[in-house]
Amino acid sequence: MKVENLLPALAMLACFHRRLYTEANRFSGKKEVGHQRYMILHCLKLYPELSLKKLAQTLGVSTSGLSLIIDSLREEGLVVRKENPADRRQVVLALTTTGETLLEGIEGRMVDRLKKQTGRLKKDERLKFMEICRELAENYLPRFFSML
Repeated sequence: MKVENLLPALAMLACFHRRLYTEANRFSGKKEVGHQRYMILHCLKLYPELSLKKLAQTLGVSTSGLSLIIDSLREEGLVVRKENPADRRQVVLALTTTGETLLEGIEGRMVDRLKKQTGRLKKDERLKFMEICRELAENYLPRFFSML
């Protein structure tokens, strides 16, 4: 199978993730953060102390647009800007305790929704799906972030 043939499936996987996020928040009765802001928080959880530039590259957005979102997340007490311990001239972003707690709640609800959705699959299909997701996460994401 050609890699190009996987693109439609990956696009659907991305849509599935966004839908999972949306349903997790819709049924919670809580108004928290939108999907884009969730992705920012999630990236900072995976790779703490990213610079604004590296985070923008990771998410495929402009640094100026991202800066506005980061400012609003700072005002809400979810993210802080701080001096990079390795290079004091550089500012990095990090989650606050409040941001971590919010993210844990969102992701807990997403796991609940995922269990409900994958519960429709046969056991062998569910195990294969989990194996594929784990493979992608363990092999692709660390290499992706190391390129930044």
